Amino acid sequence: MGKNNIENGQSNLVEIVYNGIKNDINERYLQPGEKVKIKKLCERYNISETPIKQALILLTSEGLIEHVPKKGMHIRAVKWEELEEIFNIRLMIELYFKRDIIETVRHDTNIRKALEENLEHTYELLGKATELEHNKKIYLADSNFHMLYLKCSGNQKAVEVYRNLNVHLFANYIFGKQTHEKTVEGIDEHRQILDAIVAQDEGALEKAIRLHIENAKSTIKLILKMDNISANFF
Repeated sequence: MGKNNIENGQSNLVEIVYNGIKNDINERYLQPGEKVKIKKLCERYNISETPIKQALILLTSEGLIEHVPKKGMHIRAVKWEELEEIFNIRLMIELYFKRDIIETVRHDTNIRKALEENLEHTYELLGKATELEHNKKIYLADSNFHMLYLKCSGNQKAVEVYRNLNVHLFANYIFGKQTHEKTVEGIDEHRQILDAIVAQDEGALEKAIRLHIENAKSTIKLILKMDNISANFF
């Protein structure tokens, strides 16, 4: 077997473990605050330590796992207060550049086309079975819409700050747990945002952004509440 084949095989193993651990966190097989035991994960996935460790590094960078010096790695407990701060920062950034974004889309037909194609692609995904793989693709399309939106601001630092907000902390809970209707509702809100941009209606754009963020906050807060009830019940 050539070197490239070995590297590709290793990469695939890491991705399999990465997705497996993520799903175990989401399904609460791995509980918030629980210490990560590499040997236990090796047994669960019937795999060696190397891909396990590489997957854990990725999950740590996303904020789903935290490494405490001298105490090892733990499944990160998601707190509503932290998520609310993230949502508030998102709202502040997305509203601050709304005028610049309207101007960019007005003059740049390519970026407008990219936003339109993003919505079309997302609606196509919504029409398919709601399996884990489709939920991941919908999440990526959702995230890409917001990244495209912010790139229209022309402010690279704002884009970097947005990218580093650890949206994985709540995305891992929302997608696959919220109802299909809620997912459709969120994409419809993207349509409202884009329609306001194209209409060059700053007031409508602010209203659409605020609605989108507030609805996302309400959804994740309810999901976290239900998760806590389930955890305490069982």
